[in-house]
Amino acid sequence: MTKNKGVALVLSVIILTAVLAIALTAGKIFTDKLKMSRNTSDSMKAYYAAESGIEYALYQIKQTPSWAPTANCSDLNQWTGVDGAKYCLEKTGDTIKAIGKAGETRRGIEVALAQAGTCQLVNTTATPETATNCPGGFLLVVGGCAVGTGCGGICDAYGYNSHPVDNGWFCRSHDTTKPVTAYAWCCQ
Repeated sequence: MTKNKGVALVLSVIILTAVLAIALTAGKIFTDKLKMSRNTSDSMKAYYAAESGIEYALYQIKQTPSWAPTANCSDLNQWTGVDGAKYCLEKTGDTIKAIGKAGETRRGIEVALAQAGTCQLVNTTATPETATNCPGGFLLVVGGCAVGTGCGGICDAYGYNSHPVDNGWFCRSHDTTKPVTAYAWCCQ
């Protein structure tokens, strides 16, 4: 019996070492996942900050075609943003670049500006279905439907069968007694 006296102590040390190793491994995995989650969150915030910057720049250019950003992107104090996410804009020729930053993560979006062509709104109205097509040389940009007459932009319902067709837009109304209007925004 005296030979087995130290076995319990050795066995206890081995079991405690194994439990400690498992706990440390689980802790390492958890911290890695937490860092990855934070990096993903920062990446999304940075991307959306950059996207906000692009939207702001496009709005400014629409209001004043000669607009150009004035901030110096190398100076973080000149960046714009809220909630820990900021953006900075740079314009080179016909290209706008927005850099978004959240935490230590930066994401960028670049947009090339094109000269606007000619656009026109085409529409046709009929009961219970109709389609409208863009004229030759024009391409469909977006289409839509409205049901009812004199709706002033707020209509009874959208056409239940609405989809692009042959460089135009098709609409069919739920209510076969009301006229439906198919709209197509066509640009060259």
